[in-house]
Amino acid sequence: MHLAHTNFDGLWHLHRDGMALAAYETKAEGEAAGQEQARELWSSGQPAQLVVHRKDGSIECEYTYGDDPERSSD
Repeated sequence: MHLAHTNFDGLWHLHRDGMALAAYETKAEGEAAGQEQARELWSSGQPAQLVVHRKDGSIECEYTYGDDPERSSD
């Protein structure tokens, strides 16, 4: 999953496998929601990763649950 800011609407968008999941007013809200969804995937036996981007698009941090999954192209 990736959490990234978009300039067209000013929101933080959470994507998984190239599909939009949700949009959030703040990065903190999106990061918390992404971590929760990643933990749910991990609890169901799937490895998961949340990549949080800065407004400029660079990677700020990554959260990995379970074994390191292959990086997605999101």
